[in-house]
Amino acid sequence: MTHKKLKILYIVPHKYFFSNFPLGRVTHVLGICNGLKKNNVEIEIISEQGIDKFKKRIDQNIKSITINNKKNRIYFFIEILKQIRSMEYDFFFVRHEPLFLFLCLFLPKKIRNKFIVELNGFGFDVSPGMKRYLSYFVALIYDFFLRPFGKIVAVNKSIKKRLSDFNKLKTIVVENGGPSLTVRKFKDGQVSHRLDYVFYGALQPYVDLGHIFNAFDLLHKGNFQFNLNFIGFGPELDKLKVLCKDREWASYLGSMDYDDFKSFIFNYPHDLVALIPMGIKYGESDLKPIKLFEYLSLSLPLIYADCVASDIFEDRINGFKYKSGDSKSLFSSLKESIENKDIIMNSIEKNKILYSSMTWEHRMKKMLEEI
Repeated sequence: MTHKKLKILYIVPHKYFFSNFPLGRVTHVLGICNGLKKNNVEIEIISEQGIDKFKKRIDQNIKSITINNKKNRIYFFIEILKQIRSMEYDFFFVRHEPLFLFLCLFLPKKIRNKFIVELNGFGFDVSPGMKRYLSYFVALIYDFFLRPFGKIVAVNKSIKKRLSDFNKLKTIVVENGGPSLTVRKFKDGQVSHRLDYVFYGALQPYVDLGHIFNAFDLLHKGNFQFNLNFIGFGPELDKLKVLCKDREWASYLGSMDYDDFKSFIFNYPHDLVALIPMGIKYGESDLKPIKLFEYLSLSLPLIYADCVASDIFEDRINGFKYKSGDSKSLFSSLKESIENKDIIMNSIEKNKILYSSMTWEHRMKKMLEEI
């Protein structure tokens, strides 16, 4: 007996989602779609035409439907709605966009019940200062507009917890994932005795470059030998360049996509520790950014803030943890990583086992079982 393939339309109702800074959001969308395809789902993507820049990162059997983003925003939404009504799909996987979802309220209930709305936050979750409290107000609005739709996919438990009981019942937690595991190997005869550090990803205010550089300044004053490599882009880039300028041990290497980053890691002459810093706390310490899984997929050991993956990571087992935003705590973990290099390098093997259930393919398999 043969089973009919599920047919899913993945909807990205944002006019410049792919055209502007790609950040982790693009990696997230492409990971979901590729993961669904590996689970034998017939998947199509509808979005603005900027997605064409990422063709090499999408399974060649995934069809993309593009809409001109030069058009009026409402027209852009209407074109997506026409596609929803014109073809038969089993599910509509929708990246959350408040105005688009409001327009979807006028769709027949039969169609709305097929919606899987992806919820990655409430707008201000990781904003510094008082702005962060706006997320509680936004959560109430989002919760109201999500009620008429079939399913909700939340990226972590903290998001699900802030929804009403009604919406919690139809919410599936599907955390971020990553690509297939690859193992970094040194060339024959090459031995590394030094430990260097790398940050990869979005340079956002919540990362708090100040506490990172304060910690590494302390490490430098302790006469430790190291290099700190930054790879990424974002609103804090100019600040980063200024901070790197008079520090010979700090370098900004530009922005790279995952494949270029992988090549950089695999050709680097020394052992590397990847950083997941945070200047502020998040939720119930279950923040799992895209960079975490990209690091793990490349078998990199970690130093991470205590609001990151603390629900699955154990300090000194899966890496070295430090107190979010605390430069002295970060310095202590950095110093320990150098003085106890064997401990942090041994975490690689433990994380390989942990990561086996964290690829996008595995995440989508779990989601499909639940829907």
